[in-house]
Amino acid sequence: MERKQQHFIARKQPKHFQNWLVLLVLYMVAIFPLKQCHGSSFDYSLALSKSLLYLEAQRSGRLPHSQRVTWRHHSGLTDGLEQGVDLVGGYYDAGDNVKFGLPMAFTITMLSWGMIQYGQEISDAGEYDHALEAIKWGTDYFIKAHTHPNVLWVEVGDGDTDHYCWQRPEEHLMDEKHKEHKDTLDQYRSKAEYYLCACLNKNNSTNVHRTPGGLLYIRQWNNMQYVSTAAFLLTIYSDHLVSTNQTLRCDRAVLAPQEVFALAKSQVDYILGSNPMAISYLVGYGANFPQRVHHRGASIASYKEDKGFIGCTQGYDNWFKRLDPNPNVVHGALVGGPDDMDQFRDERSNYVQTEACTYNSGTLVGVFAKLHRLYANDSHNGPLIASS
Repeated sequence: MERKQQHFIARKQPKHFQNWLVLLVLYMVAIFPLKQCHGSSFDYSLALSKSLLYLEAQRSGRLPHSQRVTWRHHSGLTDGLEQGVDLVGGYYDAGDNVKFGLPMAFTITMLSWGMIQYGQEISDAGEYDHALEAIKWGTDYFIKAHTHPNVLWVEVGDGDTDHYCWQRPEEHLMDEKHKEHKDTLDQYRSKAEYYLCACLNKNNSTNVHRTPGGLLYIRQWNNMQYVSTAAFLLTIYSDHLVSTNQTLRCDRAVLAPQEVFALAKSQVDYILGSNPMAISYLVGYGANFPQRVHHRGASIASYKEDKGFIGCTQGYDNWFKRLDPNPNVVHGALVGGPDDMDQFRDERSNYVQTEACTYNSGTLVGVFAKLHRLYANDSHNGPLIASS
């Protein structure tokens, strides 16, 4: 691990800046390269709860007594010790045991945005405290990682060497200016709306490809990160159109806010099982979901049940290659998803499709909350406890 430095410059923003902030973020997210339903039979409240539960499964550090994912245990308690800093805590970003700063920051940012936009809905679903805890677990870590005014530690672990090792994370215990800004933000708005129109298949030229089943498809590896982010942005922007009494003007159509949101909902419903394979890509949700998630901790017996040391190659030989389902269910993990023909292979070695990431699920918390408010016909009862 090496020390990284980051310099921050604070500038006073013009008054109209906030009006266009959502457009700027839309574009920024969009450049990192959806069938309409009138009713719903999905339990969005349960999906919301499981998405937050997944983040608990990704925790690094000393786990609290309130930890609901009981097959996890303390890990990474010496992170930063050799460098003389305390880097204990934070989140493992996917199925590996590395803490990457940028994906973690994106996860917490999108989760926080969802809370700001849909805090009441999240509260109504009974998940406000859990969402706050999820945010705080990340921000507490970033506060510690910001060890000096111009120093920010951005990674713990090595993503390259980690891929040679299949172990549980517990093993590691061992004015004119204003006009200029407005012109720039107008450009961002134009590009952001072009992206949204591309998702809606309403541009004359470039549009986002969709699978035969209607899923937005950007690329083969972890396509769901783009789907979940697009669903969030479409939801946010549809709310913006409603609040400002506007429509979305594309090359081939003028779309009402409801049409924009319908696409977001269709993507969420696809994720939860309304797809050609009738599979829920949100792990633990529904009767049919991925059983062999590419996830080190979930694929090996819980450390609480088997404290015997499992080495790197031993993990590959004895656990990674097994055809059996994972002994632990990573509830709320959103896996990479199907290919461009809606096909999915539930194999642990198929990391392109079966690995999940925090930023896949984190972006959907706010969307699930809004959908729960709109379609609150079914609900789960009792606390969620995720054991093996």
